[in-house]
Amino acid sequence: MLVAVSAAPAGAALTSRSRITTAGVGPIRIGMTAAQARRAAGRSIHVFSGEVSPGCQSAQLSPRRYGVSLLLTDGRIRRIYVDRRGIATRSGVRVGDDVARLRRAYGSRLVVVRAPYSRTGRIYELRFGARKLTFLTERGRILDISTGRKPEIDYVEGCA
Repeated sequence: MLVAVSAAPAGAALTSRSRITTAGVGPIRIGMTAAQARRAAGRSIHVFSGEVSPGCQSAQLSPRRYGVSLLLTDGRIRRIYVDRRGIATRSGVRVGDDVARLRRAYGSRLVVVRAPYSRTGRIYELRFGARKLTFLTERGRILDISTGRKPEIDYVEGCA
């Protein structure tokens, strides 16, 4: 079942020029509720009911062209995913960029771990205490960028 949280006017709406950082994506911050994120972003957010595990939900920001998905635990945003090219990091890295571009932007600050369920996939992480910015790659290209806090940023399959 899908629950829509309608958009309301906001000062700094989320756009394709918004940036993904360890704090969140544009005006959407880690730790906000879906309603707070909706107001901040000026966009609708569809929260999927039917929790996979107690207290855990996923949500999708509208319009889908932004490629922004959310993971909520206990009603708060704990992880944000970007899986479309539009939104970049502060250094300009985007979904679809190659790993060479990622390495040029972040160099030795990147920690590389093997991606689960893939022989060739890697996850490049920028670690900042309990928060991370992660880049899921396959065959040398970035498939998604996510940000969040531990432990949710380390979940392999959302809350499952």
